[in-house]
Amino acid sequence: MHAYIRVTMHIANVLLLTLTVLLCGAYFGMTLFCQIGLLPAMRSIEPQAFIQTWRTIDGYMDRPMPPFKLTLLALTAANTVTLYLTGQCSLASCTAISFLCGVIALALTITRQIPVNKRIAALPPSAANSLALGLLRSTEVNFTVRFLLALLAFAALCIGVTHYPVH
Repeated sequence: MHAYIRVTMHIANVLLLTLTVLLCGAYFGMTLFCQIGLLPAMRSIEPQAFIQTWRTIDGYMDRPMPPFKLTLLALTAANTVTLYLTGQCSLASCTAISFLCGVIALALTITRQIPVNKRIAALPPSAANSLALGLLRSTEVNFTVRFLLALLAFAALCIGVTHYPVH
């Protein structure tokens, strides 16, 4: 029975870790897209167009992102615990780093970006260009920090799984 539990835990760890790496990679990909596509595009349009575009994007992203991010955090935390309990301490350390990066990114989103999004949503159509550009700059800083955290989180998982036995 002991061997059966060990094999079952190993299979569960592999599946859980695979799903976590996939979701973390998807999140990293979203942040990369923002850095190389979305935010440069926002810089190239008129401030009033930025305001309207950002409102639209935020209106779509504010629904799926919280459950996505919370699912990723829950999976990463579950990985950390199960890997630690099964003696995979080095990989558990990597998933713990990934989890910590995710928590910091979430905290920054809640404390820094959501207030910016609310300010953008409240801007009148005749808002000064300098105000819109200031909010865009704040958004760029916030998204750059989130990108770096997502990169570190994904890298930690990738480094960890390269040393994880799959047999």
